[in-house]
Amino acid sequence: MFTAPGVRPVAVVTQVAGEGTGLMNAAERYAGAVRKRYCPDQEVPPLWVERQLWPEGSGQDSRLQRVVFAGAGGYGPYGPRWSAVTHEQLEYLVGAAVDTGRGDGYVPRPVEAEPRLVFDEFAVTRLDWPRPFPGAGVHAGRPTTRTTIPSSDSYKYPPDGT
Repeated sequence: MFTAPGVRPVAVVTQVAGEGTGLMNAAERYAGAVRKRYCPDQEVPPLWVERQLWPEGSGQDSRLQRVVFAGAGGYGPYGPRWSAVTHEQLEYLVGAAVDTGRGDGYVPRPVEAEPRLVFDEFAVTRLDWPRPFPGAGVHAGRPTTRTTIPSSDSYKYPPDGT
């Protein structure tokens, strides 16, 4: 974040591809959060310049993009439009040289462990009686039909008993 008295602040944001929601997909949300945190008294959000960093050999270009918002309402900026900006133009906006990498003080977030499903065995008899909608064949919490256990003869194949 670059600030100076009497001029509009400039936010330069970078992100490595794959770290959370991409800069392009959440430009309004990110710009709104930066405005709320660093310049809540300003009527307009800071000038927003973003750079998506791609891994080596990905074939993607890690160029600078200036984002111009159509406006800023009570819920934050809206209507982003992207345009390319050069390093020289960025330095002119800021008034100084800008490191467009992660910076010396960048500390990556710790990698979160993958969630692990854990299954536990228990007897089916511990399950509660179903509570269907009214009129669905249950009277006073008990089934209206009787459960029967088939005899071992009904499992014979073929059905004629041979």
